[in-house]
Amino acid sequence: MKIAARRANLNRIAALAAIAAALPALSACSGANLVDTAPEAALQPGYATQPDGYPNLNVAPVAATRQIDDAERAALAAELELARRAQAKGPSAAAARAEQARLRRLARSHAGAKLTQIEATQGQ
Repeated sequence: MKIAARRANLNRIAALAAIAAALPALSACSGANLVDTAPEAALQPGYATQPDGYPNLNVAPVAATRQIDDAERAALAAELELARRAQAKGPSAAAARAEQARLRRLARSHAGAKLTQIEATQGQ
């Protein structure tokens, strides 16, 4: 009894060892390569490089667009603050109830129209 159990354990260990030995060989056959999946970093056109190909960090990069000044920043902040306040107010309760009633009437009319359309196609 004990010999059969030991033999079964040895068989399991041998099978696991065979699988572990085969994994590196099987992973070498995979078609995915890091170079294929991840693009290489491309230098920006006109970017200063040294003769060995590395970027020259001593040259300041040129901005992609004009930077905003303090006056433009203040104007944008004021505009956003006005929009934030207008949104915080929200519609009045009466306006919300009126909109809710309008949408319910619209839903009833659309439901009725769709029901008659379905019934007309069912009768054909």
